[in-house]
Amino acid sequence: MILSKKNGFIFIKTTKTAGTSVEVFLSPFCGDSDIITPIYPAEKGHEPRNYKGFFNPLNDYWSGLGVKETAKSVSELFHKTKYYNHMSASRLKARIDPDLWDNSYKFTIERNPWDKCVSWYKMIKNRKNLDITFSKFIREHPLPKDFKKYTDNTSGEILVDTVIEYSRLDEDLRGIFSYLEIPFPGLDVYAKRSAKGSSDNYREYYKDQEDIDYIANFFKEEISLFNYDY
Repeated sequence: MILSKKNGFIFIKTTKTAGTSVEVFLSPFCGDSDIITPIYPAEKGHEPRNYKGFFNPLNDYWSGLGVKETAKSVSELFHKTKYYNHMSASRLKARIDPDLWDNSYKFTIERNPWDKCVSWYKMIKNRKNLDITFSKFIREHPLPKDFKKYTDNTSGEILVDTVIEYSRLDEDLRGIFSYLEIPFPGLDVYAKRSAKGSSDNYREYYKDQEDIDYIANFFKEEISLFNYDY
């Protein structure tokens, strides 16, 4: 997550959408008082700052996060982790000045869930050296659902100004950065991995209709909102 007072924007980071590459690109343009949360593993050129601090966890509860999520907030308060990687827009909104939230241009990135889950599967499979089929994986492991990262927990209202579609990443980022007056030569120059999508056709991983339907049901909010098609 990046909150740049200097440039007037907030970037909400989602999963498997080149978010790290966007943060690495934006970090050098941020000011000393801006908030940049750590990423793991650390990336050259990305300088975390101002993410520690105290806050009132009751604000999280009053914002509609609920008892379970507020309990998480108390744990974060204990560690002075006011801001962190992949924090939701709802939680961030509850912890900053309302005027700062209202006056910042807020954006995030979303991705076709069938494609996203294949990318997630390959990453987790390689990272943990798993011997597991894709069909079994999607049923037994947490999936990269980010809907609540950029929507209100109670109403489902989108809290950011723009949700970039991953397949149009460079094009949409170019428009946003032009608006923010940040020069943008293209994300691939900075990306640690290709931002162009899965290295192979994600449809090859879906062996039967049940797998397709399983993802469709799990990500029904995103599919309905963005008209994603398998």
